[in-house]
Amino acid sequence: LALALALSREAGGFPAPLRWEAHDGLGVHPCEQASPRGFLLDYEPGAYTVTRGSAKHGYVMAEDFHIQRLLQGCPGADSACDAAAIAAAFSRLLAAAAATGHDHVFITAYLGPGRPDLGQGFGMTVDGAGLAMHACGASKPKHALDMTSAAALVLPGRRARPGLKHTAWITQRVGLEKWRAALAPPPGIKVEEVLLHDDALGVTEGLISNLFVWRNGRLCTAPAGRVLPGQVRADVLRACADLNIPCDEEPLAPPWKDDAPWEAAFLTSAGKIIRPLTHVLRPPEPTPPPPGAPAAALRCTPYELAQTDENLRVMRQLRAHLLDVVYEGKFAEC
Repeated sequence: LALALALSREAGGFPAPLRWEAHDGLGVHPCEQASPRGFLLDYEPGAYTVTRGSAKHGYVMAEDFHIQRLLQGCPGADSACDAAAIAAAFSRLLAAAAATGHDHVFITAYLGPGRPDLGQGFGMTVDGAGLAMHACGASKPKHALDMTSAAALVLPGRRARPGLKHTAWITQRVGLEKWRAALAPPPGIKVEEVLLHDDALGVTEGLISNLFVWRNGRLCTAPAGRVLPGQVRADVLRACADLNIPCDEEPLAPPWKDDAPWEAAFLTSAGKIIRPLTHVLRPPEPTPPPPGAPAAALRCTPYELAQTDENLRVMRQLRAHLLDVVYEGKFAEC
């Protein structure tokens, strides 16, 4: 088993970055990668997962879920890299975070062939795998919903293997991210996510999030077999059952094609927990535009979501239940 633990920083006054690399007692080194994305791209393609941690409480959000995701995504891992070894790595990372003044962190965990520049000192052996973890300081989520403008752009695309969270997706989605960056959204509308749409599968998920939609007065999300089923998605489904909120897993057509109009929608992720959408953007035709298309060709049509008082009440209820009950109050800001 090869293990790397990294602690990094984001803007906002978090403690200085460090990287922990522990393999046969190698010790502590400076962290050269501030972002989780850069950290993951240091390694050969492999499985990964993202969650939150509380250094103060020694708590990893949905730890068992994330351990199983890693192990299922890297079935060829060394026998020494089992659930207990990954749990111990989480604990070591949180202890190191606490020692440097961190409280709340985002944790990115990787399991795969490892880091090629470290050779046999880290990573791939004939039957082995490298385990690496990265943490960056994060603000605690508030109970209040973020009601600022948030739009999602619908673009054609799908995951090749929707059940697997793999670093290959980071490079595969670059074209869609560039398309979003080139977009000219209507004034006052902030594009936060791209929603993948496939003619056979419908609207499935975001690049880094899952999607929930109100249709005919019921909450809906795309079936698990068509999306990467995220941890917060699973927690929302659990909360709906706890709170007797009707929720179905069914295919979703784009709102401008759906027989049942989208009344409201929200995204789920470890970063945002629950993020209401104000608009869904219909891209211009053709999509993507031809190379060299003028900026005017990148304008899109907004579909405004109603966000009724009842929809917002349920979103607040779900968010509070996640923070207070499912996550045991470890993360919420009072």
